[in-house]
Amino acid sequence: MFDRSTRVADIVLMNAATASVFDRRYIDYCCRGTRELERACAEHEVDVELILDELHVAAAASPQDVDLRTASTSALIHRVIAHQHRDLRATLSLLTYEAANLAQRQPSPRIVRHVRILLDELSERIITHLDGEESDLFPALLKTPVSNQARVKLGLMFDDHRELTGLLRGLRAATGTYTPPDLVDPELRQFFAGLRELDALITRHHHVENHVLLPRFR
Repeated sequence: MFDRSTRVADIVLMNAATASVFDRRYIDYCCRGTRELERACAEHEVDVELILDELHVAAAASPQDVDLRTASTSALIHRVIAHQHRDLRATLSLLTYEAANLAQRQPSPRIVRHVRILLDELSERIITHLDGEESDLFPALLKTPVSNQARVKLGLMFDDHRELTGLLRGLRAATGTYTPPDLVDPELRQFFAGLRELDALITRHHHVENHVLLPRFR
């Protein structure tokens, strides 16, 4: 199905379950998805054969049910809004609520206060991004013919993805890739696990738009 020369973005397109393998190691398969697997593994200093084994296991365990590349643009956009946008909004709402509660503790871990600031910035940017897609970009892409202005907006969407990925990198760095400061505290563990889930949701959202939606209008 795929090998060391396959682009990482294409691997996830072939089978969405493989995304979890990349998510665990924070291998970017969206904004840097054009890299071949071997190069991506080398940059992350992981064994490409080990990753290939894990990818094939993940793909075999969860056969691809829907190939988004063959969906109509209308169906694709509907799926993005109904699933990815919904999940992102719900996860952000829960995490900002948890961050506020944790920050009010006495004493509150310093890292939690710092993460809350980063999360608030990321949340505001993502919600603005999602709102813009739903109210402006997506309706423009569903018109026939697609205007040059809509294509410009699509390019701006890609730029947004790059900036949001940069904010994610900052969040990863600040949390030691989502390692809670107190491994015993269940609420802290839940919060940091939620941050890790948010990271994966954002990456998968960007992947679909960068590598399925965007190429249709180039």
